[in-house]
Amino acid sequence: MLNAPEFPAPLYRRFKDMDDVISSLVTSLIVDMMNQRYQLVDDVDELIDLIINFVVELRAQPLIQILDDKDGGTYLSQYFVNRLGTSQRELLAVLTAMLHHCRAVNPDQLRDEDDMELASIVLLILQNTSVSAQILSGIITATQWQHLIRYAIEGLLKNPDYKK
Repeated sequence: MLNAPEFPAPLYRRFKDMDDVISSLVTSLIVDMMNQRYQLVDDVDELIDLIINFVVELRAQPLIQILDDKDGGTYLSQYFVNRLGTSQRELLAVLTAMLHHCRAVNPDQLRDEDDMELASIVLLILQNTSVSAQILSGIITATQWQHLIRYAIEGLLKNPDYKK
């Protein structure tokens, strides 16, 4: 996918090509960020804040920005959208655990849906909108994206009958 010069033979022992190297770097970045920021919160609004902040911070990472600029984000699209890899599986596990914890603290605050299914849709929304953000940058600003994505995730997760 990415045109890159030949790289030294020792790298071939671990990676089959440059795409494999880059995928490994992206996975490592995402998992490291997730592990540094992972925390259980009791309130769905705090959970939504954590999710949005994580995605904003991830999108601001230099590696992600370079890959987003390269080939119109084609690489990121293939990494995030066309596969279910290690980072996506770990993100799903963490999102599911966080939803489960919020539900255990107060089941009325979340929609009555399966936590893994909710986490899956949150991940799909965030991946797809993040990868497409550059395409729509002339229509929607980063600030507007954050506001609207928060609205979408709140609508998905929050029980509409719940009052604090």
